[in-house]
Amino acid sequence: MPATFPDWLEPWLIDHLHARPQALLLLAEPAPGYQRIGVRLDNGEAVVVKRRPDRSGRTRGCVEAQRYCSEHGFPCAKPLTPSRVFDGVATHAEQWRPDGLPLSGADPNVAERFAQVLAGLGSLLTRVRARPLPNPIWVDWASDSSAGQPPGPVRQIAERASTRLASADLPLVLGHADWTAGNILWRGTRPWAVHNWDALAFLPEAALVGAAADGYAEAGLAPVSSAQRFIDAYQSSRRRVFDADELRVAWAAGLWVAAHRAKDDAGRAVLAAQADARLELAGA
Repeated sequence: MPATFPDWLEPWLIDHLHARPQALLLLAEPAPGYQRIGVRLDNGEAVVVKRRPDRSGRTRGCVEAQRYCSEHGFPCAKPLTPSRVFDGVATHAEQWRPDGLPLSGADPNVAERFAQVLAGLGSLLTRVRARPLPNPIWVDWASDSSAGQPPGPVRQIAERASTRLASADLPLVLGHADWTAGNILWRGTRPWAVHNWDALAFLPEAALVGAAADGYAEAGLAPVSSAQRFIDAYQSSRRRVFDADELRVAWAAGLWVAAHRAKDDAGRAVLAAQADARLELAGA
């Protein structure tokens, strides 16, 4: 086996897929402790093995949901094993699904396409019983009202949004909480592969939609008009209408996530420029 493979990989593949690795297709470490390894096996199959920290066991539910969606025609890689959690580390294998490109731009037409895919996913996830908790940190406004920001205007925005979210009393649903351009790849006009299923969260539907409406744009925070188009297109695709409280929650969730992601002066400036309009829409 090539020296570039981690020592644990071959025994794991033999135990769980009954095959040995022959060729390396991908070796990535997108975050500390997270490994994504694409290999061609001696049975001819190509797979990706993902290993990452998981103290709570939440990845079991994420992979279960991903499997269900893949088996019902949603564009994503099909898991080939459950998530196996041992000593705070989760590992699973899934189909190799290469290619596809991010959809660039933040105009309303692009927003509508992203919203339609999210709506299709939302419909499928209503049939999945998994509850992968705790929620990812970037949508955990219940635990950190400041969104990790130092004292200043952006922290104040996050705290106002968090107060609005805390006042909501809405049903919780399963949804994708990292609906960004890099996680949804396309072949032409057709969605090809939705990634980062570890980002599933259990939140009000409107909050998931609001976070996605502000996060899909490749270059950063979407314009208010595009975020509005996203929210409208989602409702149309799901054939339901958010009430006034849900709409406020959607805008508040988008604000809080935008504050969490605003890690430099440029990002904070973009958020500050839109803050008044967004706070008004959020009722915050």
